[in-house]
Amino acid sequence: MKDERTLVEGCRNKDRIAQRTLYERFAGRMFAVCQRYTRSRFEAEDVLQEAFVKVFTQIHTFRYDCPLEAWIKRIMINTAISYLRKEKAYLDQADVDDYADAVSEGETTVSGMEYQQLLGMVRELPAGCQSVFNL
Repeated sequence: MKDERTLVEGCRNKDRIAQRTLYERFAGRMFAVCQRYTRSRFEAEDVLQEAFVKVFTQIHTFRYDCPLEAWIKRIMINTAISYLRKEKAYLDQADVDDYADAVSEGETTVSGMEYQQLLGMVRELPAGCQSVFNL
């Protein structure tokens, strides 16, 4: 997409308007990704900001061989996992087989549970189990 290429090139040139546009375009969806890997809104915001710093400092490595959103999402996930490791979030043994697959916001599970309820239950799991569930 030409618009995406222009945006990336602007970010590579440290254009503040391009950086703001990229952030505003992807921040909402990426925040949802960060929430899946963290225990609180505060932690998700922390991870989001840290990951966007990485996006802007590493934008020169983006090669256009995948969608920009996928590249940014991978950075978000890796940053969240690193964050959990820094917080000494080690995997506890737990049975997560009984949990349903994650659903996108606004959808319900088979039992009628709302996305936010499911997200709250996932956040109650030990951090390592959250990571397994989110995979």
